[in-house]
Amino acid sequence: MRRTLIIGLSAAVLGALAVLLGSLLNLGLTDVLLGAALGAALGLIPGVGPGRKLAAFLVGFVLAWVGYAIRAAVLPDVTASRAIVVFLSVFLITIACAFSRGRLPLWAAFLGAVAMTGAYEFTYAAAPYNFISDSVSTATGILVPIGFGFLVSVIAALLPEEDRHWDPPQDPMPSASSAKAEVSS
Repeated sequence: MRRTLIIGLSAAVLGALAVLLGSLLNLGLTDVLLGAALGAALGLIPGVGPGRKLAAFLVGFVLAWVGYAIRAAVLPDVTASRAIVVFLSVFLITIACAFSRGRLPLWAAFLGAVAMTGAYEFTYAAAPYNFISDSVSTATGILVPIGFGFLVSVIAALLPEEDRHWDPPQDPMPSASSAKAEVSS
């Protein structure tokens, strides 16, 4: 519980500071909650080191960005074009992770694609012709809070594990199948 509170409160404080400082310094930070939450989730998922998570995340982020570049440069803004770009982005992310031989986790690359898409899709749909300026400012604006969230969770991972001596509550009304199993044993 203590570790969860430290991570959550640290992410909340850094997120609020990102909003305030971003506004004060006119940094154009966008979607701070989305970024901080994705960064924290990226860092919190166990089993893979932070460097590999971050590398896979960036692969997904960049390939989603490339998908938007393809849409803006050569495809009309129609449903079929979006379908092609979704296929290409997911396919390329999958190929990159597959060829890494397990070093780049697919889930982390997908989180990167989610970050870029979640932050930029609405802006792109409103003005696809502004791809160059809008995509750069959106990418910068989302990567800063992602970095904050990731940093909080990676540092918090250094904290000692919580005691896990909690037993889940027992079902007061056992089901018929569990009652039969107890009788037969």
